[in-house]
Amino acid sequence: MGCPEEEKVIAFLGGELGADETTSLLGHFKTCARCRKAAKELVGVHQAINGLAKAAECPSPKALAEYLARTLLPERQRATALHVEACVLCRLALADLEALEQELQGMELGELEHQVKTTTQALAATYLDVEARRFEKLWHYATAIIEGLLKTGGRAWTDRMASQHVVGALGAGTVEPATVAALTAILIGLSVARDVAGGAVPRDETAVREAVRQRAKQFGAQRGLMRALCEEIAPALIGHRGRSSSG
Repeated sequence: MGCPEEEKVIAFLGGELGADETTSLLGHFKTCARCRKAAKELVGVHQAINGLAKAAECPSPKALAEYLARTLLPERQRATALHVEACVLCRLALADLEALEQELQGMELGELEHQVKTTTQALAATYLDVEARRFEKLWHYATAIIEGLLKTGGRAWTDRMASQHVVGALGAGTVEPATVAALTAILIGLSVARDVAGGAVPRDETAVREAVRQRAKQFGAQRGLMRALCEEIAPALIGHRGRSSSG
């Protein structure tokens, strides 16, 4: 949706929008900093006129972050959910937190993908004799494949989907095994990087290595390539985590 008119934001603050409109507007707030800022500026005026809940009655920012992460105790999680449902102030605060979380995840994913690219390019050059120009083309193919898989299948990575996309990317005819192996390595690395950035895979050595192994099986990687990926990509992703946390 485009940016809403001020009247619609005021209606939201007054609890006058339907459930669908409210959900749509909150979704827009998560992606539009300008509208979040405008809404928060209107809150003070609307609060004074219509008696919205005072900030002292709302959960703390820390509690809202824990609510968003679902780490509160069950009873407190339920109580906070009831409060949020009725409190536009907290809904706006959650939109701010979710926008920040998405921004941080995007930054983290970019760094992880950089690690994957550096590692798989070295692996492709050393073990598969794939030149840099060819690797760049394969990297472009792989990122398009991953986006396509996310749109059509989410995280339901299957041999069938992977093989179809690989054939589609490389085109008809005979393809050198080294080229297929390099593309497969990139696909595995990118998919695991996304899972790590999104929190689907815990950031510890055992979990990341197991995720690499599972993706390698699903993408039909040979055992030698699977071992190389576990030895190279998993430590690169784990190592990135260590550098980030120490900074």
